[in-house]
Amino acid sequence: MKPENTLESLVRGLLSQNTSDHNRDMAFDRLKKLIPDFNELLKTDVKEIEEAIKPAGLYKQRAARIKSLVEWLNAKRGNLQCDFLCQSNPHEAFETLVKSQGIGVKTAAVFLLFNCGFGFFPVDTHIKRIFTRMGFYPPNYNAEKIQLDLAPFVPQKIAYDLHLNLLKLGRGICSSRNPKCFGCPVVDLCCMGNHIIYQSNKL
Repeated sequence: MKPENTLESLVRGLLSQNTSDHNRDMAFDRLKKLIPDFNELLKTDVKEIEEAIKPAGLYKQRAARIKSLVEWLNAKRGNLQCDFLCQSNPHEAFETLVKSQGIGVKTAAVFLLFNCGFGFFPVDTHIKRIFTRMGFYPPNYNAEKIQLDLAPFVPQKIAYDLHLNLLKLGRGICSSRNPKCFGCPVVDLCCMGNHIIYQSNKL
């Protein structure tokens, strides 16, 4: 289900943290069934939100964050619309989001990239895996550190395409298990891929 407005996009983003797309979508759909108009979230008891979003996991924490988000919006704007963020300076909008409870740098960047067209480059587990295997970052670096580190170097005009292409690479070729290194278009740049191919050629 495609989010119908910017509030739904932020809620979907909160549900996506540390869970699969399938579980996120199931939780989002259950929440939409319970509350067709997300403007009613402000009046919804947090226990009802917890029950609806259980498929996403960590439902108590996520429900509290969703509730905090709508209360923050209501206090800041007097309504539950997030469109004002797309009319702000991109970096100010980013800082506004990450200062809100429960909204991390990836969720903020995804929201601003896909909803506002701002040139942020989100780094998720797939993209982190690619950069780690290429040898650009050590395994103990988390996705948030990589995203903040790369931010000054990714041209805004290519951020959208680069993000989507790396997602496609991570899901289809550079998977967490059994990566298809022999079919990878950037294997020449990859430390892990070159090692696997070298070992295979020795057999």
